[in-house]
Amino acid sequence: MNPLKQYRKLQTLNVRAEQCLSRKEAQQLLRKADKAQRKLDFANYCGSIHKRELEKD
Repeated sequence: MNPLKQYRKLQTLNVRAEQCLSRKEAQQLLRKADKAQRKLDFANYCGSIHKRELEKD
């Protein structure tokens, strides 16, 4: 999972959300944005654990 890719995805979803006209499309965009955000949060969490393990050694 590439965090940079997820940031770009969130950025494009934000642009699409601003142009969105229907409720159904807005709900789909929100689901996609939530998924990308969860991936970023997980990557940050795993990265922080890995850094702590390296600092112990």
